Amino acid sequence: MGNPNDTNYELLDDAWSSGLFGCFADVNSCGESVLCLPCQAGRQWNAVANREPNNNNLTVCCATMLCPFSCPIVAALLRKKLRETYLIAGTTSTDILYSFCCMPCVICHNARELNYRGLRPGGVCIMK
Repeated sequence: MGNPNDTNYELLDDAWSSGLFGCFADVNSCGESVLCLPCQAGRQWNAVANREPNNNNLTVCCATMLCPFSCPIVAALLRKKLRETYLIAGTTSTDILYSFCCMPCVICHNARELNYRGLRPGGVCIMK
């Protein structure tokens, strides 16, 4: 274990509700994360940071749409914020690694976790 102020401190109070590669467990979130990634990232940002899942954060949406290189950075920041908010096990290093290696999976994973926690950030492009 390490110092709680260290960004790589591993939180052990909770676990992810699904696996990183469980994309097809929720086909709507998977489709939204692949087809409308900028909108999904904006909605996730609002769900995690502001607890307003039905509003889109236009700054995040535009940043990921206009600068595709920002997508893995946004995905890593979202994953880190989600872990810290719900005390989910993991490290900043793994957040970055997963986000740069399989960013659509991370965005989909975040969406499933937010759905599990009742915040439901989807519905921009694909409705249930």
